[in-house]
Amino acid sequence: MSTNALATFRANLVHALDQAGIPTTDHLPSVIGTTPAAILQHGAPYLELTDAQTYAEAEVRARLDVRLLADPTTDNADATHALDHLLVQAATALTRAGFDPLDFQEPEIFVSQGINYLSIRITVSAWLTIDRT
Repeated sequence: MSTNALATFRANLVHALDQAGIPTTDHLPSVIGTTPAAILQHGAPYLELTDAQTYAEAEVRARLDVRLLADPTTDNADATHALDHLLVQAATALTRAGFDPLDFQEPEIFVSQGINYLSIRITVSAWLTIDRT
């Protein structure tokens, strides 16, 4: 596995969500721009070694969380409906792009720069191979 494999995983996630009309950032930005939007964060665990290892290679599961953010300027009822719509839009885009969403967390408040966003996290994983030779 190289850093290129992780970068490709991130880039493919961003591309799938952008193509679905969800502006996506591949990292936590210092300032969040327009919403609704998505940001990528490290999953937990970020990298997990599997039992499928040989002398020459090992498999690793990489996890990224896609954090979907509703518009913080709307009331809670509108933000909830918008987040539901965004969740279906993102889940559809990820599935069509060949990703296998592992987990959908419950909605929560995400705070950035003192602004409260209603958000939800979707955990997505990819299997990567580490060449040991």
